[in-house]
Formats: sequence, C-alpha cells, structure tokens
Amino acid sequence: MKRWLQWGMVLMMLTVTLGACATMSEPEPTLYKRLGGREGIRGVVDDFVAFLVADPRVKDRFTKLTPAQVEKLKTNASDQICDATGGPCSYLGKDMKAAHTGMNITEADWSATVEDLIKALDKRNVAKKDQQELIGLLAPMKKDWLTSLLELAWEKAPGVRRRLERAGVGPKDLRGPDDLARLPVIKKSEMPDLQKADPPFGGFCTVPMRRVRRIFVSPGPILEPMGPEISEWHAETCLFAGGFRPGDVVIDTFLYHLVPAAHEIDEALNLIGCTAVPTGVGNTDTQVAVARAVRATGYVGTPSFLMTILQRAKEMGVGRLGLEVAQVGAEPLPESLRNQFEEEHGIMTRQGFGTADLGLVAYECPEKAGMHLIEDAVVQVCDPQTGEPLPYGQIGELVATVHNTTYPMIRFGTGDLTIIDDARCPCGRTSARMLGWRGRADEVTKVRGMFIHPRQADEVVARASGIAKYQVVVGREGHQDSLLFRV
Repeated sequence: MKRWLQWGMVLMMLTVTLGACATMSEPEPTLYKRLGGREGIRGVVDDFVAFLVADPRVKDRFTKLTPAQVEKLKTNASDQICDATGGPCSYLGKDMKAAHTGMNITEADWSATVEDLIKALDKRNVAKKDQQELIGLLAPMKKDWLTSLLELAWEKAPGVRRRLERAGVGPKDLRGPDDLARLPVIKKSEMPDLQKADPPFGGFCTVPMRRVRRIFVSPGPILEPMGPEISEWHAETCLFAGGFRPGDVVIDTFLYHLVPAAHEIDEALNLIGCTAVPTGVGNTDTQVAVARAVRATGYVGTPSFLMTILQRAKEMGVGRLGLEVAQVGAEPLPESLRNQFEEEHGIMTRQGFGTADLGLVAYECPEKAGMHLIEDAVVQVCDPQTGEPLPYGQIGELVATVHNTTYPMIRFGTGDLTIIDDARCPCGRTSARMLGWRGRADEVTKVRGMFIHPRQADEVVARASGIAKYQVVVGREGHQDSLLFRV
C-alpha cells in the first residue's frame, strides 16, 4: 500500500527538504498567496493529477489506484506545495531521496511530470515567473545515480576500471559531478583503438553478450551495445518536448542500417504512443507515397531530407502533405530553413543533440531558446586541450556522463563545440541549455548525418596506387552537405 503513495509523491515533484516545523520569514506576498492559497493550490493539484492519469507515458503508474487513494495523493501533494511555498502547512512525509528509492524513475517519467505540472499551472493562469519559482523550490527528483553508476562500472566494466585506476581514483573518490574533473576526458576518436585492444566494446560494456539486444556500428568503426533497458537513449523526452503526441503517425527516415538513431527513435515513438513507419533514407518518391497513404503527421530525420520530400511532393503534384511536427538532427538546422518548414508548410520543427555513444543529451522545447540538457546526464563544457570544465557562457567541447547502465561512458568527449547557459527558460524548465552546435574540436566531420574520420580517407587512398597527395573538401550546397575527394 505504501509503494503507490511513494511513487505518487515522486511524480508530484513536490517534496522539499525542509524541517518538519521550520519557519522562515518571506517577503510579501508569498508564493503561497500568489498561487491562490489552499484553494488555488488544490486546483492546480487536481488538474496535475488529471493530466498525469491521462498521460500515456506515466498513466500505468496510476491504473490500480482507488478513488480513495487518488484523493489521499492529492491531499499530500497539496500539503507539500503549501509547505514549500510559505503557507500554513507542515509536510511530515519522507524526503525525496528516501521516497523514490527502488522505484526506477526514468528520464521519461521526469520529463512527463514536469510537462504535466506546467500544463496544470498554465490552465490555472499561473504567471511564468511563479511557475519557475515553484519548480525551483522542488528538491531533486532523481536518485543519486552517478555514484551507483560508477560503482557498477568499476565492478562490471574493466575499461572504466582501468581509466579510474590510471587516474588514481575509485568510485568512492567521485562523490559528485564536480569530482568527475579528476578523470581525463575519453575522446571519441580513441574508441576504435580501445575496442581493438579489448574487443568488442573496449571493456566498457557491463552486461554479457546474451543480454545485448543490438550492436550498432558507427564510422570509425565504433561498436555500440544496446542493452536490455528501455529508454536508455532518452529520445522520448526530446520527441514529446518537440510536439509529438499519442496517435501521431511518424515516418522515421534515419538510417536503419548499422547506426542507432533510427532504431532508438523508433522505440521512443512507441513509448509515447506514436506509430512509427520505418521508411529509412532515400527513395523520395516512395517517401511521399507512404506519407500520403498512412496520413503521416510526423517526421524524424535530417532537415535537408525533409525539404527534399516536401519539394518532391510539390513536383509530383500531390498537394500538401499532412505533416504537422518534425524532429530533425544529424545536420545543422538554419533558422531560415526552420522558418520555411513552419511558415510555408505548417510543420512545427524542433531539434535535439546526441551521439551514438551517449544517446540524446539535449532537446528543444516550444520556446526554441536553446536545447535543454536531459536530467539523466552530467554535461560539461570543457577546454578541448586540458579537459578542465569551463564556466557557463564559454565555448568548449561538450563532455558528458550519461546514466546508461549497459554502456557507461564516463566523461566522454564528443568533439563537438558548444556553449551552455544556466538561465531559466521561459517554458518553465529549470535545466541548463545548450546554445547550438559551434563546430568540432578535432578533424572529424559530419556529412549528411555520418561522421567522416581522417583515417577513413587514408584507407581509401591506400587502395589505389600512384596517389601522392589528396584532399577531402566538405561543403554545403543550399541545405545539402557535399563532399569532394581531390587527388
């Protein structure tokens, strides 16, 4: 009986680690009063629970609750908000860390809860400033996964253990995100050699092969295992924030061959309640025909290919496609191109950032004011040469540690340059934001969504005789990447 109540409190995101009877003087008017007192708070909670129960991402957590249990849930939640915002209440329940132990809260659960709370606050016309203050009062919703991930990797992933031992540290020495700077950054460009030395995954996989669902192969080559966990790529958070909803029929035009993006997004679409159509890349005429036949409302893929499909539909004389929402990636999304999608074709277009090694680590919300960092990751911007973390607002290499228990990448350097801003977004989310992609910190480049390594060019030249010099020129023609090999 207690388990449902604990889970409900987690989803409420409303536990604040205050003393049971602590009293503090607050400036007038208090947030409690600005929310409308007990009556206003109860209205927000009623709407919040209604949204949660109807949300396909979390509703299964509530299906077995009786009306009496739901009422008790609402009462406890109201008391928590009342206490947290300076009202005449005392919440005596468990703090968040104790309440959510063993409940397997995922990034999708967290994201769904934040969004449903914001919807409830919007319905009650709560000012954005007050929304942000309330969310900012909330205690951390996630368990301390970093410590448990490091302990797991130390025990099960010899490649991680070797890295820690070379740095002279163990899991107990890394007690929080700031301590991660004691480890050197592992560069993506190092992975092919590490995997050759300790095949197949460089010693970074924690599970036996029988528990690996898929093995992906990225340029390098780099092998990436997909374990038994669902939602380790965090794509459903990105898609939902970008406008995808249950019932959407989505053409997934990412490459299904070897690399993970299409498969991971396909799985995330199903978690949301969307229907995925695995059209893959190319075959533009077929893409148009399928989109019309299934009445597709959503698109995932590169922005350039979306434009190609739209232009081809016009050439074929089939009229406007029914696409309403698009999630694009693997290429830059110029604002001029986004404006074309949204203003000329009526397609809400958002982007995310991720890698095959890490999954998605950042996503856009409706505000289009940068990409929110996911909660299940420690993301830093670091000096590309030294690996030292840089302050917010400075450009550097994106280095991330993501909560993936099968393939724990600890301080993984993506090679991508960016800036992180910790100012709150107008949407109400409090996570820091990645302010776009600013280039590469190495010689690796990306062409039409695929990484090109200098060693791959060397291998091509080695197959021919008589070549003294060569040059690979990567450019952009309109919205399409181009590659020219000069010898």
